[in-house]
Amino acid sequence: MKKHRASLACGQSSSRFKYPPSELIDEKGDELERHWAERIRKCIPHYAVIWETYIGNDGANRPLHMPGATSGAHETREKLWERIYTLFESMALCWFLEEKLTLKPEVSDLRGYVENLHRWMAFFANLGRIRDMALKIADSVIDDRSLATPFAAYYEKRCIVLHGPKVPMRMVGNFLTAPELGEKRNEWNDKRMKWCDLTGADFKVLSDVASDTIRNLEPIVDEFFRQVARRAETKLQLHPVEWPSAVGNVTREPVQASDRGFVMPDDRSAVRSFASGISLEAEPGRSQLPDIDPT
Repeated sequence: MKKHRASLACGQSSSRFKYPPSELIDEKGDELERHWAERIRKCIPHYAVIWETYIGNDGANRPLHMPGATSGAHETREKLWERIYTLFESMALCWFLEEKLTLKPEVSDLRGYVENLHRWMAFFANLGRIRDMALKIADSVIDDRSLATPFAAYYEKRCIVLHGPKVPMRMVGNFLTAPELGEKRNEWNDKRMKWCDLTGADFKVLSDVASDTIRNLEPIVDEFFRQVARRAETKLQLHPVEWPSAVGNVTREPVQASDRGFVMPDDRSAVRSFASGISLEAEPGRSQLPDIDPT
């Protein structure tokens, strides 16, 4: 088995890799990660760095072995990864919702209005989930709540949408529009305003609201992941995982079971592995892999 470690610098490496950090997740991630692999590389590349360096995938969506790591470090990794994956999942859901709002922005009837409004509200709900996971990681894993501070403004927007009165909207032609949310002048905030107070506001098409919001959030998420990666070994005592060569035999069929977030299996014996011969009863974090020539 060969050790494989990603650089903590985006798109750069201090050593030669069997799989470049920007490509490994395209082939070895779970179905959701593979679907969004290009977006991950462009927008939140440090997610791929953490995944590749400290998590991995044994073929059945279970983390790889961390040689030399203590049992406490393995427990920390599990706690960290559950929350990082959840944060990524909500980013992916925001990307899906952005696509839906962009592909069908016009509203021609009540059904279209309800569908777009629901997508817009779901988008902000996931912003709250992103902030919640960042705070849990910063507070209970890293022990530095300040790392989650940049997410506060997005959580406030989420609270305005989900916990306040309906955000006032306008139809402009066949497009449903909404005001900016926040504390600035001409931004909607139910704590200090009534519907009749919203005068002179700039209303934006819902798809533009989603796109502008997620584009601004992506670098914040990536910087958060970068800070986590910086502390992975010094603070959390994580070790780089081993990438066995046999995992190079990849099937294109979706993996429908996961111990780390995608789909929880009902029957572990039914899991189809990437490399034939993997024992599903292997020690947690380690795969029993056959001696397969990846070429």
